[in-house]
Amino acid sequence: MKRELEEKLYHRFQWLTSINNIWCDDGCFRLIYKLCEEIENIYNKRNLDINTIRVGDIKEKYGALQFDLGKCIEEAYEIVQKYEELSESICQSAELMVACT
Repeated sequence: MKRELEEKLYHRFQWLTSINNIWCDDGCFRLIYKLCEEIENIYNKRNLDINTIRVGDIKEKYGALQFDLGKCIEEAYEIVQKYEELSESICQSAELMVACT
């Protein structure tokens, strides 16, 4: 992923700072952004500290997103699973997914 896109994710989702790089094509940017938004919304809705989440890796493997979460609430794992499955058809079309609204 282009460094400028990584920086947008790190700036918006400061709880991602535990990782050094995002090993995905640019096509996964919007997907990762939306995934992080959903996780953050769940934590905010429940009044939980989002900074307790630890992310191991964010990478693309065999054309699908892999978002490795450490300890977190069950709903976060479910969100990740949903986006990992969705990514199998989306991450490969980079030009369509880069812009985030």
